[in-house]
Amino acid sequence: MKKTITIALGAIIGTVFGFHACNVVCNDRIEKTDSYLLVSKPDGIMGHIEYVRYEDASQEVKEYSGFGHRIFGSEICEDRNGDSLTDHIRRNSGEVFMNRLDDLFVRSQDYALHAQDFDNCDQKIAAFKMLTEQK
Repeated sequence: MKKTITIALGAIIGTVFGFHACNVVCNDRIEKTDSYLLVSKPDGIMGHIEYVRYEDASQEVKEYSGFGHRIFGSEICEDRNGDSLTDHIRRNSGEVFMNRLDDLFVRSQDYALHAQDFDNCDQKIAAFKMLTEQK
């Protein structure tokens, strides 16, 4: 019985480690072109966070859940004018619900009710912007 439990735990731990290793290989990257700078970092077992700064100074952070965006949803924080303040927040469901749009917040209309969401997104954008400016 102990041997069976040990084998099962080993298989589970090995699988989780394998997923995480693949996530690191696929999502730990920086890509720079004349049009944009993309920084992608693994997050959790199968999730990742992407930061994109475009040539017009607009920027966005898209966060895929740490357990994978096929099961859970994603969030995108958009700064359309490059002032490091989130203008729009979009949240989508996972593939189980066909990635439908769950929430869409516009700063000029929704900040009072969703200030914490906008402030969190502002912090994500500022952190990635600072990281990319150091390189």
